[in-house]
Amino acid sequence: MEIINTCKSCNSKNLQIFIKDVSSFGYKMDVVECKDCHLRFRNILLNEKEIESLYASSYFNEIQKDYFFSNQELKEKIFKNRLQIVNSIVSKKGTLLDVGSAMGTFLEVAKKDGWKETGIEVSEYASEIANKNGLNSICGNTSMIIGQNKKYDVITLWDMIDHAEKPLTVLDDVRKLIGENGFIFVETTVIDSAMFIIAEVVNTLSFGIIKNPLLKGYPVHHTNYYSQQTMAADIEKAGFKVVKVIREPFNQEIFSGTKIEKILFGLIESFSKFIHKEIVCTIVAVPK
Repeated sequence: MEIINTCKSCNSKNLQIFIKDVSSFGYKMDVVECKDCHLRFRNILLNEKEIESLYASSYFNEIQKDYFFSNQELKEKIFKNRLQIVNSIVSKKGTLLDVGSAMGTFLEVAKKDGWKETGIEVSEYASEIANKNGLNSICGNTSMIIGQNKKYDVITLWDMIDHAEKPLTVLDDVRKLIGENGFIFVETTVIDSAMFIIAEVVNTLSFGIIKNPLLKGYPVHHTNYYSQQTMAADIEKAGFKVVKVIREPFNQEIFSGTKIEKILFGLIESFSKFIHKEIVCTIVAVPK
């Protein structure tokens, strides 16, 4: 692990602490914001061994058990909706690379729909499950497959780019892997949403006493905490042109929390839709 002293996007040293001394899954970190490009990120960079530990079987079986193992039908429905976004923009089904493919739910949905699927996943545990289910999943990172000289028609990064230690490196790799007429789909939760803004306001007005809602949005598993603007900036910096932005509310059924938290979450997400500040942002881009 090393401390980051410069912006991960623009290399500026003009950083300001946004949240100090965050404890998350055994790690201590600060969440900082670049005052030049406004990117927020955790100020620690994990090494390969730490990443392997962070995304070991316990991440899937314990920390994110509700998301990965509960209500599989709902998960398939969510990924079918994502594939509908792809199919509404891409006219011909061809080769598809899913970066951060986890246990392969989206790969399976895409394969059944006629796409030639490939997944890349850092977790050996998750990749093995995908392969056992008959899917084409490679354990590793994007840099490992660049030398294969293969281009993909579509590359998807569903809820992945915020987990990458070096998001710009991943996007640079994706630029080398995408076909000349290809499309990329990058999706994550964003901080310029009603959910994050309300959590910040509550934290400020309570003088930091009610800070748990804010901290929930800044776990160590996320490296960059993007807004729509900062995510688009990184995508364009990697050699892409943004052609479409889609904002959607987070599916309340897969939200982990108490009954009261789920009710509050649902109310805020309904409000966010009304003011067009939904938490989920998908950016569609093409090579420049």
